[in-house]
Amino acid sequence: MKMTKKITALLLALVMALSLSTMAFADGTTTTTTGKVTRTTVNSIDAVSSVTIGGTTAYYEKDSNTGDQIYIRAMVAGGSEYSLKSTNVVINLSNAGATINGDLAFTGAGNVRTATNVNLLNKVYTVIISTSEGGVTTSKTYKLAAGLPSGAVSIDGNDPLRIVSIVVGDATDNAITATNAQNPLMGNTVSNKDGKWTFVNYKVNSAMQTAPISRSAVGVALSLPEGTTGLVSGSCLINATTLNLGSSAPVLKVAQMSGTTILDSRDYYVFATDPNTVSFCYGIDFTEAMASEEYEENANIAAAVNKLNSEAKTFFGTKDGHAYGQRTAAVGTTVMDVMREFALANGYGSEVPAGCTYMATLNGIGEFTFGDMSGWMYTTMPEWNADGTADYLNKWFTPPVGAADYTLTNGANICWFICCDYTHHPWN
Repeated sequence: MKMTKKITALLLALVMALSLSTMAFADGTTTTTTGKVTRTTVNSIDAVSSVTIGGTTAYYEKDSNTGDQIYIRAMVAGGSEYSLKSTNVVINLSNAGATINGDLAFTGAGNVRTATNVNLLNKVYTVIISTSEGGVTTSKTYKLAAGLPSGAVSIDGNDPLRIVSIVVGDATDNAITATNAQNPLMGNTVSNKDGKWTFVNYKVNSAMQTAPISRSAVGVALSLPEGTTGLVSGSCLINATTLNLGSSAPVLKVAQMSGTTILDSRDYYVFATDPNTVSFCYGIDFTEAMASEEYEENANIAAAVNKLNSEAKTFFGTKDGHAYGQRTAAVGTTVMDVMREFALANGYGSEVPAGCTYMATLNGIGEFTFGDMSGWMYTTMPEWNADGTADYLNKWFTPPVGAADYTLTNGANICWFICCDYTHHPWN
């Protein structure tokens, strides 16, 4: 399988990479398995007493797939995407005579050296610390990177890309949220082939009290930061006062502007419910799984996949040979809710339990079945070729919203698939 496009962001694949096991040893070190990469703590680094990033104490690790390279890492507590783009790095030296070189400019003398306004959002920096003794200089090279804890994160009040307030239709409950999916292998560009390990996803949740005359033209009252921010595009934008919520994945794009130049932008997925039920298409595709070496060479995997395929066709219906069909559900139903219904109907309830936010396996198939970059993903834009195969490498875009957070709307098209290598897939 040849890579055709690098993924730009990947919520579910990042969750696949989260830690599976941690072991502690007598010397105080720990090892943590992340996918097939083992992270080993390093208790100290030469000439340094501590490092803080954004006020959070950093830690030191080696990754099993990058040899002896030491990473200086921090999960910046209480941070936001905006703050991570401009934060301070402080290195407290145990040897005041040490020098610091590399990608960052450190100021100060003595034991405390500071780099200010450092952009650490999916950025890795080389830090070289040198000491001299007896006329001999010893230099050590480190990689410095940071991220945010997984889960809900704040939206900074100074963030030029924030939505100050929003009211959709007659909704009285309008919530703007940010959720981070964090790969702990920060700075490791071997594992993070796309150069990204922090993924903050933004969502607007609005509960309309009455059904609009047309979901394709819903009124909105929107407030943005004055002077620097504007609406530029997005699938749901008609104009500053009207949204089209008829698509399966309505997106509102907000941009930071300098005159007519876009400096930065952000997508907000808009999930607006109303009292009516929703009608949508839903299914599971096994094209990629059935094309894999594992499926061809492992009879147990093939049997498990075939069983799932047969059960999915019975549950969802069949379209062009695939398990896919029309369904209706109550407003507020999520993509994961429907998958749980399928799981319960076929005896897989323990793999998709109530409140599940991430589906690792189904009938034992999924995370790492087809390699360390494999697992379950879903698309809102399923397309099949004339021969019935899925063009998943080019057209099956995956939304940056977890299945448990994706509220189904009228006309949605949802199809799950087994991804054998997430770096081969496009990202929406």
